[in-house]
Amino acid sequence: MGMGRREVYAQVMVKLRLCFCLSDTTDMALDRKNAALRFPPLMGAEFRAELAGREAPALVVMAWWCVLLHRVEERWWLKGRVRPLLLKIEELVMPEYRV
Repeated sequence: MGMGRREVYAQVMVKLRLCFCLSDTTDMALDRKNAALRFPPLMGAEFRAELAGREAPALVVMAWWCVLLHRVEERWWLKGRVRPLLLKIEELVMPEYRV
């Protein structure tokens, strides 16, 4: 039996906060990269289903993940990719969810 939607988001937000905490408490680029890349495997199947359905709350969570990615954007494989991802998320999210 799956979790309720509220519980899915509560759990994914705890995991995202953990990744931010890891990123915020280090001076090493490698640790910031690890914090950013740690989040996707932690998301869980229920959240991935929300994301696949382009649910606005899931997209907003991914926009916050872009903040972590931006912190390590100097990596050659990420350079120039975070902003287009964030712009795509913004395009998919309804205006009432934007700040």
